[in-house]
Amino acid sequence: MKRQIVINSSPAESRVAILEDGRLTDFYVERAERDRLLGHVVNGRVVKLAPSMQAAFVDAGLEADGFLPFPDCCTPSRWNQPGRTKCGLPAGQALQVGQLVPVQVVKEPIGTKGARLSMEISLAGRYLVLIPGDEITGVSRRIKSTTERRRLKDLLREIRPEGHGLIVRTVAEGHPREQIGSDLHDLLAHWAEVRDRLEQAPVGEVVHREPGMVSHVMRDLFTADLDEVICDNRGLHKELSAYMQEVLPELRDRVHLYTGREPLFDSLGVEEEIERSIERRVWVKGGCYLIIESTEAMNTIDVNSGRFARRRNLEDNALRVNLEAAREIGRQLRLRDLGGLIVIDFIDMQQEEHRLRLMQEMRQILKQDRAQTDVAPLSRFGLMEMTRERVRPALIHTLHQPCRHCGGSGLVPSRETLLTELDRWIRRFKAATRERRLLIQVAPPLHAHLTAGKRNLLWRLMWRHFMLIRVKADERLEETEFRCLSPRQGRDVTAEHARGVGAQRMTGATADHGPAFDATEWDEAVGEELEDLPGLPGLRARLDVDVDEEP
Repeated sequence: MKRQIVINSSPAESRVAILEDGRLTDFYVERAERDRLLGHVVNGRVVKLAPSMQAAFVDAGLEADGFLPFPDCCTPSRWNQPGRTKCGLPAGQALQVGQLVPVQVVKEPIGTKGARLSMEISLAGRYLVLIPGDEITGVSRRIKSTTERRRLKDLLREIRPEGHGLIVRTVAEGHPREQIGSDLHDLLAHWAEVRDRLEQAPVGEVVHREPGMVSHVMRDLFTADLDEVICDNRGLHKELSAYMQEVLPELRDRVHLYTGREPLFDSLGVEEEIERSIERRVWVKGGCYLIIESTEAMNTIDVNSGRFARRRNLEDNALRVNLEAAREIGRQLRLRDLGGLIVIDFIDMQQEEHRLRLMQEMRQILKQDRAQTDVAPLSRFGLMEMTRERVRPALIHTLHQPCRHCGGSGLVPSRETLLTELDRWIRRFKAATRERRLLIQVAPPLHAHLTAGKRNLLWRLMWRHFMLIRVKADERLEETEFRCLSPRQGRDVTAEHARGVGAQRMTGATADHGPAFDATEWDEAVGEELEDLPGLPGLRARLDVDVDEEP
């Protein structure tokens, strides 16, 4: 399998794509205006204790207070007390409101949720992870060789400093003691600096920053099985070459600078893959497809057979569709960075051996995922429930923001719903003011709909409410908005009489286009050309009398 890392760098953002045999499997984006918080160590202050949630809320200098679970709490003094490995202390002993606590961001803020914090600080190096004040030792699960695992465990026992825990990272596989020992020396020196800064840092100050996304990816993924690294920025190419010369000099010639005229991602077909990665429907080899939906509570994936029908036997066909879908689902989870609870609706299979085979295939596929996953067996309804570690927002939320019209639901009120809402608004307006004249501004398509035909909708509204109503097309308005202006009051009165689901939308339309009322708008609006509508002259004559009699 050919593995490539492709890096596109621009002043606004840096994008890293990981390709396996030419297919996009992982994608990372780092924006210049948004700091990457994961892994940062900050001096925080406890602002609230929530015993019922077994957690505390901490001001760490972020927009929202961070969430610190009690099991992740400890006293900073344990860093100087070798042998103290238990950190989960009762709230009354561990924390008090107003107390300064050093915390590390272990999960970035997502949506309205604040960052997940921990007092179990760890520092990641090239080959090791240092955990101050702990006694833990471990080797990455991705190192499969029994001999190599034994060698690394023996090495840890020899080099581990007292009062510190160590975990060997995957990239340490096959590397000699000297390189791993040098990495430990750098980590200990850096931790000494961090500890000194924590004693003097004010609330919210970052005392340790994780490297940028590009550096983070290169540190974690530069391994001997990497075939090529391509970037389109000369400065970054020079930096990567120097890094490779220091860490893996034998792989330095695999770092290449792209100088083509066509954009780098376009030349490799990555841009198209990115566009497809955020689509709701994903086609799978053989003609079947997935429907991927995300909600605040969970992500759902529906497997559909589509045009996939290679065998007449329904059970065998279902198995083949599910196996193909499972492979694509594993790729989509990594690519979209979906996390939290995930429910997959596979095609129903009756034979237990087929259900077990699908389960084994899914678990084997997820072993390639760097995020932690946990999969439950298929339910009797054919649903597979799983969880995937979530440390940052999903890709679709990184590349997009919610629509200001639908709020991210993908749905807006229908034309019939909007007209019904307008009808209710007019009723409220008339009941509250007893006025008989009204100017309504709407989008051009809705204007045409209201005034089309003899006995049109505008005519019906006027007779229904016994009011003289004129409408005017306003290109600044969306089809889901309308503005109502009172000629008598000489101002916009939309927000005053809006209720229910449309109130916020109508208020927004008023704010966007201003409350000012121009008297000439009444004369320019639709009115005179409707004189031939049945009964309208009589209605106008009667309304003119009523208007004159208004107090």
